Amino acid sequence: MTARKESIEDTAENRKQQWYKTKDMRALTCCIAVEGVDGNTGTVLDLSSNGLRLLCVGQYRVGQRIQVKMDTPLLTDVFHGEVRNVEPRGDGKIIVGCSLNENVGDEVLHKLADQGFLKRRRDARIEVTHSARMFWSQHPDQVHIELRDYSNGGLMIHTDVVIPDDDHLKLIIAGEHDNDLCVETKLQWKRVSGSGCFAGLAFVDDDAPQRVARVLGLSNQDDQASEIKKSGSGGQLVFVSVAAVLILIGGAAVLQMSGIQVPWEIVSTR
Repeated sequence: MTARKESIEDTAENRKQQWYKTKDMRALTCCIAVEGVDGNTGTVLDLSSNGLRLLCVGQYRVGQRIQVKMDTPLLTDVFHGEVRNVEPRGDGKIIVGCSLNENVGDEVLHKLADQGFLKRRRDARIEVTHSARMFWSQHPDQVHIELRDYSNGGLMIHTDVVIPDDDHLKLIIAGEHDNDLCVETKLQWKRVSGSGCFAGLAFVDDDAPQRVARVLGLSNQDDQASEIKKSGSGGQLVFVSVAAVLILIGGAAVLQMSGIQVPWEIVSTR
């Protein structure tokens, strides 16, 4: 059974921040400058108070200084930061993850939401302690990790092994009765300290949050609500069916009292 923790020894504040996805129908475009060189444009995929992910083209590398200017009027529309990960895509574009030097601020987030750019995503994190294993393409041997918290967007883990940049990571989460779950994730951030490597991972598959939650033994309120709704619908159906039968029997009794013979064997089969 998964144990809850009161606190986490990780000092990485970006793990705790609420992330907001941009809306597909209204792209939040931006101008990107890397180490003082302008010219690239991109689209903000999601952001938090101290980080963002960009969809763009060009050459980027981890550790570069980056400047992002939002293409919309904001109280603060230019943000400075550092490239944390680069993920190539098959269509020639790349996803660049950045940490920011300045806090975006609630005013900016609210403004972007009011302008229709952001989705207010509810993915409160649940602190857990659960053993798991992990491997990736350049490291087929499984390494031991510990899950530290869970949300609908992904997981925060701790391990003694330094996780590589720009890689898809596969997790094997131990379940009951040897029913282990294998789930694919993407590295979002990592922080190496004297106590090991902390990392934030994002789920790749849409059904991964539900599958992981079941293995961790975490209750899903949406599933409970769905079950209650189904139960309520089933109860209504039974009520309507019983009422229909009673009406049919009552009508047949009235007809018989009026001298009309009713074949009760037909009524009883309804």
